[in-house]
Amino acid sequence: QPLAATAGAPLTLRCVDGVELAATFRAQPQSALAVVLCHGVGANRANVAPHAALLHRLGCHVLSFDFRGHGESDGHTVRFIDSC
Repeated sequence: QPLAATAGAPLTLRCVDGVELAATFRAQPQSALAVVLCHGVGANRANVAPHAALLHRLGCHVLSFDFRGHGESDGHTVRFIDSC
């Protein structure tokens, strides 16, 4: 039985260091096409939800997730420091 197709099914991805990332998977029965959507800095998977919905309607499985320290995911964000 396929996962919820429209809203997507919530799931948790566990990183090697134990940090848990919140994710949403939209299954598309009978499709071999899959897309992983990544949000930008300071955003979360809700920001790419319209894109996920469109790609799903076009026939793709779609996985979107919150990077660590973003949205509903655990952990801290990574900062880049200019060494110059």
